[in-house]
Formats: sequence, C-alpha cells, structure tokens
Amino acid sequence: YKNPEATSKAVDAYGWFDTGDLGKINPVTGDLILTGRCKDTIVLSNGENIEPSPIEDAIMSTSPLIEQVMLTGQDGRSLTAIAVLNTNNIVAAGFLDKQKGKKLQAENEKVNNPQCSEEECASGCEVLALASQELRSNKELNDALMADMKKATKDFRPWEKVGNVYITLEPFAMANGLLTQSYKVKRDFVMKRYGDEL
Repeated sequence: YKNPEATSKAVDAYGWFDTGDLGKINPVTGDLILTGRCKDTIVLSNGENIEPSPIEDAIMSTSPLIEQVMLTGQDGRSLTAIAVLNTNNIVAAGFLDKQKGKKLQAENEKVNNPQCSEEECASGCEVLALASQELRSNKELNDALMADMKKATKDFRPWEKVGNVYITLEPFAMANGLLTQSYKVKRDFVMKRYGDEL
C-alpha cells in the first residue's frame, strides 16, 4: 500500500497479484478457475520450468490405462511419469490375466479405503509392489503407455514431453500417506516413496 517498489514486485505487468496459485479463465463465463499451485514447478537441468498439473491432466484424460499420475524430473534431463495403473483396464487390454487382475483390484481397493489399518495397508502395498515389478518388465505395456504419453503431450512444448514412465499398481491413497484428506497428491511423500527406484 502506497509503496510502488513493493507493488511492482508483487503485481505483474498485467495487473495480476502473484499469490503462487495457477489458474485459467473460463472462456464461456470469464470466471477465473484455480487449477493448482506454482510450488509444484519442476525445473529441468536445462533450466526449463514446467508446471506438471496441466500435463498430468492431459495424460489422465488420454490414457485409459492410467488411474493416477504424478510427474517428476527435478534437475533431470526429462520428465518421468509415475503412473498408477487401472487394474481393470490393463486386464481388458490383455496385459494382465483376469484372475490376477481381480485379486490385485481387491488389494487396490483395500489400500484406497481411508479406514484401512496400517497392517492391511502394508500387506496390500507389498502385494501391489510385487505385481508392479512384474509389469515394469513388460515391454509392450511400457510401449503402450509411452504412446499414450506422446499422444497426451502432443500440444505441449518439447521439454514438457514425458521421457520415461514408472509403473505402479499401488495407489496414491490416504492410508499409505500419499494423498491428502482433500485428495491431493503429496508430491514430496511420493518422491520419498519412489525416489531411490527412479
């Protein structure tokens, strides 16, 4: 207030106050829709800044095989997508047999239940982790996922394309500490969980 220097730092040339939120304007109503936070920004080793939310949304709306996705790649050369697969859809696509898919779906639902006990969650996550390991060695599945990634990011800038996909069946859930109570992915916890493997 009445401090032009401080105002110029906080308000951009277009008159927007920098709150750290991301948003878009609804072209029909003119409303501002908040879509995420800037703090999720991924900075690649070449210095390019990437906002993951729009890319993640594009992937989710393009690939029926993916139930949840989180992009990572901080200080790396390209983006990696941590993709939680949809068990029913990978069965339907022929990447998993029906009986095993049914068992894994039951484990997935158990972990996704916020009332799941620590022991049940740990045993469910263990079963899903072993199955995920097998699926990661399936070249056809990896190729199908990368084709979906390519299709989803075709309208994005070259450095916003996904270079690798990391497959998991373990959901981002409240019970395993990877999801907030407002159903937002805890990015730092997901990175802690998968960082060594990535």
